[in-house]
Amino acid sequence: METVAKVVQESDPLSRPFREISSWSEWKKKWTAVTTVEEAFGLLHVGFAVPEKEVKFNALEEERADRVQLYLEVSNGHAFFPSSQKRTLRQKVAEKAWKVLCNEVFASRGRMAGFTGTDWSIFCTTPAVFRKLLWFFTVGEGQNLPTKPTHDHDVARKFLLWMISFVWQLETPDRDQEKLYKDSRPLMAEMLCRMDVPEIIHRSSLEVDEPTLTRLKKLALSLDTKFSGHRAFYRNVDEAVFYRSRIAELVVVIEASRRGGQFWENQRAREEAAKLAVRA
Repeated sequence: METVAKVVQESDPLSRPFREISSWSEWKKKWTAVTTVEEAFGLLHVGFAVPEKEVKFNALEEERADRVQLYLEVSNGHAFFPSSQKRTLRQKVAEKAWKVLCNEVFASRGRMAGFTGTDWSIFCTTPAVFRKLLWFFTVGEGQNLPTKPTHDHDVARKFLLWMISFVWQLETPDRDQEKLYKDSRPLMAEMLCRMDVPEIIHRSSLEVDEPTLTRLKKLALSLDTKFSGHRAFYRNVDEAVFYRSRIAELVVVIEASRRGGQFWENQRAREEAAKLAVRA
């Protein structure tokens, strides 16, 4: 028995020393050297658990942003392949990154290992991260949008709807950031349309400026929400409404609301003028 036990002990595959990845910079070095799918899977699995450096706050935020941005880049194209074809190795890696992103970021809004205590509502509006999120969910006519009936897509969908509503109404003293958020409204509106939920704009009372309305009109003529993104090419908004395009219906509601608002604004002005005339 002792001889057998000795043989087993000598062949222990865990007898060599192990250590943990010590920093995000070390993780990135290992990532650039990866050549197999299995190695990529392993690194992606632990990417958000790698400890953060003891650095100044600004540098820490940059490192956190870098992690999310890298995962978004790797996840690009995770669901964009015909069901009749086998996934490529690149798509398998992208799908793994997507699942980690959903579990570690979208599901928890940033409260993950290494991000504990982070206010995700602030973090996701960091310009670098916000721009990358916009890119990820709009590239390839929305190929990365969460539109499938799966758990991961449901998690990402809830996050995205929350983010759009939050950013759309966000007020900030930083003029550059305020301009970034407002200029992004047309893109965010398109994301809602491609997810087949354009009515959220009206239900959530989101302010629609002219660039956003112009984008909605364009989408109303070329995107049929009844068929989850199939092109329709209507001649005008009225025709799109006739064929029950929900984007076109939203455009009509917005324009009617504007006309109504202008009517009451003019009415108040007339009443004020009448009061001043009586006093005179």
